[in-house]
Amino acid sequence: MNVQALTRGLTRRQIVLGWTATVVPIVAWTVHLTGEAALVRYVCEHHNVEWVMHGLTAGTALVCLVCLAIGVSYARRPADAAGNGAFRFLGVLAASVAFVNLLLIVWEGSYVPFLPLCR
Repeated sequence: MNVQALTRGLTRRQIVLGWTATVVPIVAWTVHLTGEAALVRYVCEHHNVEWVMHGLTAGTALVCLVCLAIGVSYARRPADAAGNGAFRFLGVLAASVAFVNLLLIVWEGSYVPFLPLCR
């Protein structure tokens, strides 16, 4: 195996990782939103469901933090190296998407303790 083929393979994996870090936070927010909406009606009957909702918030926020870290690592690549412009753009895009979705998840999860129980 030559060096050029190995470098091309690593670059392909890095591109897939960058795009995955861009798309996964959107999926995490969607899972959080639909999961919280599905669970909220069971809070009255089962008080432990509130802890499941907190866990869902923590889990999806953790996913966004990992994607944010990947995006920041791509965005901090040196600008003068060949091909890093695209990686830096992808990193800024992934970090921005992950940060916005993290804010949405934390904001939606923060009002769980204030849900009215059994009206």
